[in-house]
Amino acid sequence: MPGVMVFIATVGTVAMLWVGGSILVHGLHDLGWHLPYEQIKQAAKPAAETLGSARGFVTWGGTAGLDGIIGLTAGLVLVPIVSRALIPISGWLFPEKA
Repeated sequence: MPGVMVFIATVGTVAMLWVGGSILVHGLHDLGWHLPYEQIKQAAKPAAETLGSARGFVTWGGTAGLDGIIGLTAGLVLVPIVSRALIPISGWLFPEKA
């Protein structure tokens, strides 16, 4: 059972990175910053064109992988900011009542 739990945790983490990166990319696209969205689409296209029958799967896989990298990068940037700046500030602004 521990192996199953490790597998579920790994799949869940990868899924959250993918979804978070996708939200960021699509949100930036909707706000008018089209560069990440367009670059990801252009990067996935050549790989998909080489495999005719699996074009949709390869396009999706490339897009999902790049979205996951963006999600991982955003997380690596935000975790230190939240843990070292925002959490201490929130403790200072909202002290616990004795």
